[in-house]
Amino acid sequence: MKKIFLSIVFFGSINFGLCQSLSVDNVASATKSSFQPILEQGVVKGYFLLYFLDKYTETGNLLDLRIYDANLKQTHSIELVILISVL
Repeated sequence: MKKIFLSIVFFGSINFGLCQSLSVDNVASATKSSFQPILEQGVVKGYFLLYFLDKYTETGNLLDLRIYDANLKQTHSIELVILISVL
């Protein structure tokens, strides 16, 4: 019983070491919902990251959209100005 428990702990710890990680330059923080997969017929083709950069004007925010391939290599980066309508 002890050998089974130790083998489960061993293989479980190996799994944590094999996880992919991503470090993005000039990003102080991003939420999990900011990083989403791009799916095509249920298959992950890449990922996108959308996050706030700065207040652009009184009615607009500056956002950065980054596109990554399936291997987490950045392919595109676009800065967007999103205008907020005030009613």
